[in-house]
Amino acid sequence: MFETFTSHNPLPEMYELYELARKDPKNRLPQNYTEDRAFTKDTILYSITLEDGRPILGSSLIVKPIYNGSARALNRLYLVPGTNGLIARKTVNKLFPPIAEQLRQQIEKAKTHNIHNIFISRDDKQSRRLSRLIKAFNHNTPYEWTLTDGEYWTCQDRCQECSQRIFYINNLMLKQNEDVFF
Repeated sequence: MFETFTSHNPLPEMYELYELARKDPKNRLPQNYTEDRAFTKDTILYSITLEDGRPILGSSLIVKPIYNGSARALNRLYLVPGTNGLIARKTVNKLFPPIAEQLRQQIEKAKTHNIHNIFISRDDKQSRRLSRLIKAFNHNTPYEWTLTDGEYWTCQDRCQECSQRIFYINNLMLKQNEDVFF
């Protein structure tokens, strides 16, 4: 049984989950789950999913000046070991149902902050995987998602890791990396 909660403050289980993320040997970016990077002033919502009372999935929604009034959903997404990225062990049209639920809750709560332009970024060069994900987002959420053809900047530093493909609803407010197209 899954239970998903989204709030303005992280629940204690979020800290527990991100500790697992830092210790996970398969996590390629454990430094992203330290308290100073995961729990920032830019974070306006935290989502946690419990399975039988145990944290299994976490993410957040953040706003930054570089986003030009939009918000980044499913930020710092982490699934407990035993899953395979966004294509997890129990899927509906290739999307783990709790991910769809976290996304739905984040978008609905963002609207209460008058934020309607939402995006998800992905540091992924695999067009086939991204095509599967856009279909999964469109099938499993009540929103019409668009996938960019090029990469967009998700941080002020404009480092290589911050040039990413973007899934978005409504309007895309990010600046494009003019050097990369697919």
